[in-house]
Amino acid sequence: MLPIERRQKIMAWLEQETTLRVSDLSERLAVSEMTIYRDIRPLIDQGDVIKTPGGITLAQNHTPPDADGRSLCVVCMKETNTRLAMQLMYDDLHIEQACCAHCALLRASQTHGLTHLLGKDYLTDTTINGLQASYLIGSEARVQCCDPQVLLFDRMEEAQKFQRGFGGTLLPYSEAMHHFQSLVCQHSCQKSKKPF
Repeated sequence: MLPIERRQKIMAWLEQETTLRVSDLSERLAVSEMTIYRDIRPLIDQGDVIKTPGGITLAQNHTPPDADGRSLCVVCMKETNTRLAMQLMYDDLHIEQACCAHCALLRASQTHGLTHLLGKDYLTDTTINGLQASYLIGSEARVQCCDPQVLLFDRMEEAQKFQRGFGGTLLPYSEAMHHFQSLVCQHSCQKSKKPF
């Protein structure tokens, strides 16, 4: 289990139980107490958790992502509980959720320090590394998400077969990023031009 996944579990348990002992977390997650201390350090630094003698407690100012406890997209505020959702992780250990690859690429093109990008392969529904994935932009397959829609694929060969059937532009991550950076720039330039 990745540290990010352990932190998510810890936060879920804290939201239910309010206070946890480090020794209990170590046992539940089957890792050393030292690992738990490393895992909770970012949560303490972000102000989500308060260190107590031998444990942690949920900070009083911590609230779920929205009133219903749903996680919302950092770009468009749609729910992120679909198979298209992606997670962006940064070098300062904070995590953002995106509802789809479209929003993930837009957000990544506007920020710095991205270290991990996780999403699901469109065909196999398995978690993959978005930094090494292929992105199909603007295909005719309708997936009910942001426009232009972007589909994520682990293997280029499978993405090319899908592209032959549904069209679209197929790009590796670095080129998809450049594509979205130009979209953001075009959008900004169009907003700044005002009619006389």
